[in-house]
This record gives sequence, C-alpha cells and structure tokens, in this order.
Amino acid sequence: MSRKRAHGEGTIFQRKDGRWVAEFTDNAGKRRLFYGKTQREALVKMKNAIRDSDEGLLLDKSKILFADWIKEWLEVYSKPNIRKTTYSTYYNFVMNHIVPAFPNVLLKDLRADMLQRFINDKALNGRLDMKKDKVTGKLVIHGGELKQASLAKMFTVITMALKQAVKNKIIPYNVADDIILPPKPYNEKKILTKNEQKRLVELALNNEHPLAFGIFLGLYTGLRIGELLGLKISDINFDKKVIHVKRTVGRASIPGTKKTEYFVNDPKTLKGKRDIPIPEFICNLLKDYITKTEDIRRTLIDIAKCTSDKERWKGENYLFSSIGGKPYEIGTFRNLLNKLLQQAEIEHITIHALRHSFATRAIENGFDIRSLADIMGHSDVKMTLNTYGHALEEQKKLNMEKLTAQFENETGKHIHE
Repeated sequence: MSRKRAHGEGTIFQRKDGRWVAEFTDNAGKRRLFYGKTQREALVKMKNAIRDSDEGLLLDKSKILFADWIKEWLEVYSKPNIRKTTYSTYYNFVMNHIVPAFPNVLLKDLRADMLQRFINDKALNGRLDMKKDKVTGKLVIHGGELKQASLAKMFTVITMALKQAVKNKIIPYNVADDIILPPKPYNEKKILTKNEQKRLVELALNNEHPLAFGIFLGLYTGLRIGELLGLKISDINFDKKVIHVKRTVGRASIPGTKKTEYFVNDPKTLKGKRDIPIPEFICNLLKDYITKTEDIRRTLIDIAKCTSDKERWKGENYLFSSIGGKPYEIGTFRNLLNKLLQQAEIEHITIHALRHSFATRAIENGFDIRSLADIMGHSDVKMTLNTYGHALEEQKKLNMEKLTAQFENETGKHIHE
C-alpha cells in the first residue's frame, strides 16, 4: 500500500484490493475518506469535499438542519455584505422566529407547505412584543399580527438562504419559490396639509432647541432622519448652494444582547450618497443657525460625559451636536417633534412623514419625477412613482385643468361664464 500527498491537500493511497482512498480532516476536525476505482476518481471526490469544507458546509449534506443552515448563511454569506442595522433585523428574524419554528427539520426535508403554514401563522401571531403583566408584574410576550413589511423581510431572509443552498448544491431547488405572501394592505401615507406644515415650520423656526431647526430642514430637503442627524457643517457648500449627503447615523441592537450601539454608516443605498441643491433662503437660514449655535456646540463638546466619548466625537462638528459633539439621538428628535405637533394642534405623524410631506409639496410645485427621485435618494424612479402616486394623481388633474385656457383661446368660448 502506497501513501502520498495529493498536491499538498490530504492524503491518497491504494489499497491491496486495488481501490484508491483519499482522506483529509475537515474544518470540524473529522477525518473523511473517499473511495474510487481510480486515483483520479478518489481525488476528485476529496477535492470537492475540501471545497465544501472551506465554504463552511457540512460534508454530509443529508444531515444538515434547516435551522443550522440559515444560521450559517446569516454569518457566512449575509453578514459581511449588509449594514449593521440590517444584520440586527435579520438576526432577530432568524434567532427569534425561524429557528424556534424549525428546530429539527432537515434542510432536504423542508417543504413549501411547512413554510406556508409558518408564514400564515406569523401573519396572525408573529409579534413578540414584551409587556408587563398587570397581575404578576412580569414581562410576557404580547402577540398579534406581524406587520406586512416585517413579514416580507422575514420571507426574504428565508428565500435568500435557500437560494444559496441551491447554489451550493445542498438542495435541488428553492421551495420558498412556491410560497404565497398575504396581500400587502394599502396604507395611505400620512402627510402634513399645507396649513399644518405652515404652523409647524413657524414653531420650529422660533423654538430655541437646536434640533427644532432640523424639523424645518427635514421638511425642506426630504432627508431621512439618519441622514439629517448625520450632517456635518463641512457637508454644506454655501458657494455652490449644495448639501452633500455622505452618511447616516442611528442606534442599532447588538445581536444576542439587550444592548444597543450608536453607529455611523454610509447612506442606505448607493443613490443615497447624493448632493441636494438648496435655494438661497435655506442657505441664509443655515448660516444663521450655525452662527447662533456655535457657542452651544462648543460647550456640549467640553462637557462630554466621559473621556472616551469626548475623544470619539470631538472635532466631528456635526450640525446637530449633542453631549460631547455626538449627533443627537433619534428619540430626542421624535420627542421634540411630538411636542411641537401638540403645540400646533396637529394630529400625530411619524418622523418619516416629514419626508413624505416634502415629496408631496415638491410634486405640487411641479418637480419632475427624475429630479425628485435624485433628491430623495431613491434607487429607482419607479420607487418614487409607487410611493407618491397619490400626489401625482392630484397633480395630473390640475395639469389637465390647464387645458381649459387653451380650449377657450381656440374656440372663443368661456367655460366659467
């Protein structure tokens, strides 16, 4: 029996009965043997196994659990390519919803009807909100319908994980392709009326809180809240009258813990890193704001809570600076917005409604969709059309009414006589 290395990968030898055996130790520390009538046959089997081992796959594919695979996919294939906030969301779906529902199902045995029942159940009872029991005082799960957007994201996670399993030749096809999601309900987006916006802008421009100006700026630029709070003074080019959107800030859950961490990321999409032209009046208001808040920002940096915090944020010069020069928290912005809404006697709206209101006003003022999509940072014009179709319908009616003057001019008839 002869034994030799196969190009530095594993060992191959011939048995006394003439069969060839290739062996190596996989990434789990287990010795693997591969047999062949010829040296080449055994060697090919071993090399394929080494490749799978390097990719983090179990070599006995028939024994891979769906729960184990989706965790593997999340860490190896997904995590390196997504944002922290997205990973945190996916982690929650995988660990708190998907894995507990399929603890012992083999990947090869997963069927479409299993996934369909899972999706149907999550649609009705998928919420895992924790609330304090009035009797015992303990935190208990408060269930209920899962939002359609969350359900769609969870389904996307399952679909992508199974798609990768097909690519890796672990399963023959993606059973998630046969799943039917519940129809997406139409939710009309809440926006401010022109009169409500007028009252809110007036309050925001006359409020002493540094973040109040952010409410005005959000209404007149359409910036996402993370982009707004992530603005630095250096991002504003007053000569060219442009705001450079370069980053987004916020807070995300740390997977596997109850803690959160503050993050600074690139914008949400490739289109998110963009330039927003601003008119002269916004430039002037920005200059006034920066001048008025200069002493406040300097003071906030000097009274950092701890040295590490101070060193991290000092010199960043965020437009809306909190303690130590750190950007304000979204929760602080939300609380101030709610306070001003109450003062203006306006029904509650979300922070994102400021962005929706900007887009609606833009369409009412005749913005073309291509320009609006670029300003909003949408990756596709279709997204703008789908999101603000309601405003476009009204604009189309107003535009068609303009034909009245043409008709009167051509016929000499006056419609409103």
